[in-house]
Amino acid sequence: MTVASPPLRQLSFASHKVLKDGSWIVVRIDLPDLPVICKIIKGDAEKLRREVTRIEALRETFPTLAQLMPAIVGQGHLRGCMPEGRPYYLQEFVGGTTLGDALQQGGEIATGAQAMLGPILRALLDHVDEHRPIEMVDPRQWLFSSLTRALDRLKDLPVIDTLARASSIVINGRRRDGLAACLARLLLMAEAMLPADAITVSALGHWNFHAQNLILTDEKPTGFAIIDPDSSLETCDPMFGIARLLYSFPHDVAEQGGYRLVTDHLLRDEMPNPRFEVEFGWIHTAIAAYGALYHGLFAPGRLPRAVDLDRRLADPAQALRLHLNLLLCLMRGAAVNHEPDFQVVDGNLRHLRNNGVFLYLHAVDLANTLLDTSRGRP
Repeated sequence: MTVASPPLRQLSFASHKVLKDGSWIVVRIDLPDLPVICKIIKGDAEKLRREVTRIEALRETFPTLAQLMPAIVGQGHLRGCMPEGRPYYLQEFVGGTTLGDALQQGGEIATGAQAMLGPILRALLDHVDEHRPIEMVDPRQWLFSSLTRALDRLKDLPVIDTLARASSIVINGRRRDGLAACLARLLLMAEAMLPADAITVSALGHWNFHAQNLILTDEKPTGFAIIDPDSSLETCDPMFGIARLLYSFPHDVAEQGGYRLVTDHLLRDEMPNPRFEVEFGWIHTAIAAYGALYHGLFAPGRLPRAVDLDRRLADPAQALRLHLNLLLCLMRGAAVNHEPDFQVVDGNLRHLRNNGVFLYLHAVDLANTLLDTSRGRP
């Protein structure tokens, strides 16, 4: 359980640094005895409560996460300052650099981060085996239903709904079948190729191992720490957390606006087969550093290379399980990052940005690639 902490006004801000300011304010505070992270939520107090509860449960349940996740050391509400009553919690501070930031820096730092990808993936796959399955849930049907619900959600979102109705989309010069048709074929394929006992569904997990939630640090024997579980997810396949790691490249590019979509989408009333060129603005060395995970539309038509990092993923059933979870991850990401309109880039109506569409196009390419690979097509 968390321990009571003093009101935030009693904490010294003589030495502090704001690390993030969004829906959360994340501040490093250097206390006399130790540095801590203070997370202050701006909106939903229930979200903070869920996150604290999840962190504590993960550390108590899983030996791996007890070693890798910083402990909660206090929580409370702001008193005597503005805005009154806003909830916060305090967590152990772990010094280091996120895996994503390290991969993007290039040079020796990126090289060291790439060398950590194998140990990180092995530790996370070991953690997958720690999960306790829910006996009353058919794990394969859970995964199939989750993919179907994710597609239904996308069909209801403005801008993406138009793409979801298209029978095909041309992406970087390649005609790709629509996501709905691909998913129907993928589920039939998985019904035949994915045994029910190849999947586990658990009621407790972190579910959020993307590269910005992994801290490379000398303060842990493993060389890395884990932060920020996804408390919005309850029941899930533990392999979804591994998929989130592979999802890091499109996630990080979208977060930083490191792309543009070249299309006539805004200039035509009817586009039965929409066309998009996806251009990346990152330097090549930063993109290349993610190559052992998943390059998405920077290398369309290619599956993730995670099997090169851990041979457990060479098993066809486990590889398919991982790839379907990655597809689910991309589809959920497209919905969560949905924007109701395009942002015009460079003053040109053919140069656009929309994170939801960007991630949706990744999902379309991955679904087609899975089908092409199963048929032996390049």
